Amino acid sequence: PYVVVPPPPPSPPTPEPARRVEGVALRGLLERRYDVDMYELIALDVRQPLTVEMIYDPPEQLRLDESFNFYIFNENQLRDMRAGFLHPVRAPNTAAGHKIQEGDQTVWRAVIAEPVYRYTVLVTQDWYARSVDYRLTVQNGLLTDPSGQAQVLAGPPQQRPFPGQIYMVQPGDTLSRIAQRVYGDKYLYLALCRYNNLTNCSLLQPGQRLMLPPRSALPDVGPSLPTPVPLTKREPTPTPTPGPPLEDNVVELVTRTPDLQILALILDPMESFTALLAGSGPFTVLAPTDAAFNELETAQFEALLDTENPPLALLQGHVIRGRLTTSRITGVKHFRTLNGSLVRFERQEDGSLTVNGA
Repeated sequence: PYVVVPPPPPSPPTPEPARRVEGVALRGLLERRYDVDMYELIALDVRQPLTVEMIYDPPEQLRLDESFNFYIFNENQLRDMRAGFLHPVRAPNTAAGHKIQEGDQTVWRAVIAEPVYRYTVLVTQDWYARSVDYRLTVQNGLLTDPSGQAQVLAGPPQQRPFPGQIYMVQPGDTLSRIAQRVYGDKYLYLALCRYNNLTNCSLLQPGQRLMLPPRSALPDVGPSLPTPVPLTKREPTPTPTPGPPLEDNVVELVTRTPDLQILALILDPMESFTALLAGSGPFTVLAPTDAAFNELETAQFEALLDTENPPLALLQGHVIRGRLTTSRITGVKHFRTLNGSLVRFERQEDGSLTVNGA
């Protein structure tokens, strides 16, 4: 006898990945007690305080005043909280909302004076079971919801390219269009391509970062694209404290390393600091690569390139006095940087090395 086997049911469609949403003001919803919403938070200018505020609706849910809040964690704190299975209320954090009464409106506000890390914001309520509609706003920062569930209430200002900026490529951009808008000459696209060490001058991806130097800094190009050259570094001014620059010093190493050109650009106007690094030392520099800088928002790049207010303290936090090699580090060790902060080095079980958890 024959057995009729029905065909398998059709496979359900593969769900599309969540679309990340970002803005300076986001609206969220906690539907049940003990729900937790998570947001990523970065500062646009690490030299200015970062302020986060939250309000909720409906305001008559008075019990929420004692159980509803948000907590801000840096990467190390978030990792420790998860490793210890701690509730956000009981875990060490960078900042948490403090309740402030402004007329009839209850506001939770937190301020980070030196927002030099990437942060995670957790919103939670532990007491009341009704759903809570809330709004998060940030000053000098940008919120991102990786789940794509939040509603964007306001977005960051539109970016207009100008010389001296690091520009984020928008859909439809080409090098010739960018060169026309920035320099008034579309034929400078080859020079712009060479300056950014691009391998394909005809291919740009949305979100890609381009350095837009002053027109005078663009290299001369012939009919074909020559081999890229490192960014030229002006000679640092010697000072009595650092001593004369060495022939092969840290600054020169940074300048001629292809994937450290953004760091070289940031160091360029800081003559006293570069003179110190060019001296006898020795110094160990935790040098962010161009790829690391490309993870930042455009506004953060612009703050780092501000020649009138250079990020001296931030760069000092990446320099350790003395010669430090990876072979010296076993287990967990801490080293003090030039700005006085401690950097945590940790040797992992697989032999890799993390710096402040990264």
